[in-house]
Amino acid sequence: AYISAFATRDSTRASAGSTGGLSGVVAFISFWADPAAAASTLPAERTARLFVHHPQMAAATPTPTADVYRIDDEHVHPRASWVAMGSPAKPNASELAALMVASEVHLQKGVRAVPLNSSCVYLELRMAPNSVAAVVFS
Repeated sequence: AYISAFATRDSTRASAGSTGGLSGVVAFISFWADPAAAASTLPAERTARLFVHHPQMAAATPTPTADVYRIDDEHVHPRASWVAMGSPAKPNASELAALMVASEVHLQKGVRAVPLNSSCVYLELRMAPNSVAAVVFS
């Protein structure tokens, strides 16, 4: 099973404002299980630890927060909903509405990052197999 991560920074949004330079930072994390592995051998989940080094924050700066967008088997999984409703060839209006809700990206707002020191924060994410998360610092 593999955890991959990379981060970007939108320099047009970045500032030394209330997030101490974290504004505009987006980290993308994925957990891809071995596609040849049997479902029974897949790990239930993994923990991804994200450390973000940034410009030094002032002592009075509030604890940084991030919004976490997830795609996994529990979120953004309309196929499971479609199968649960009997796999209709042409979903009716209420079934289609339920499928639209099941296809929406899951958002955790205001996840608090833990400051390790004045220039590094830490965030821990539980990741299901074959899932992705985007961590967006505000």
